[in-house]
Amino acid sequence: MLMKLISLFTGFLCGYVFIRWIPIESPVTLSGILNNLIFDPLKFIAAMVCFFVGFICNAFLIRSAIEQTYLIFKKNKVSFLDIALSYGILPSFYLLFNMGYWQSLIYLCFAVIYGMISIDLKRNSVIELNR
Repeated sequence: MLMKLISLFTGFLCGYVFIRWIPIESPVTLSGILNNLIFDPLKFIAAMVCFFVGFICNAFLIRSAIEQTYLIFKKNKVSFLDIALSYGILPSFYLLFNMGYWQSLIYLCFAVIYGMISIDLKRNSVIELNR
């Protein structure tokens, strides 16, 4: 449970830092993105590290929420606080979308794809059979 709380906080903080350090001007141009990279490479690299750490933390929460929802449908007991922390990612992304739409959309897509790839529902079925 502590790991989920830390992941929720870290995912939000890294998303916030990523949004603030990688501004996207409208309309989006390749030259604008390359200018940010060339003129401030340290800031760009730090933002990419925050992006990577943040989407991994958020993917962990997404995977956990899907697996726990699966367990609920299979009529297994799941801690309410545990599933509430997993679904705490929804208000987190709502706040991030209000800060920067395009950055948050990219951040969410990476987290959802990685979270869904790492789901192992067979592991939960094996746990059920052993009970």
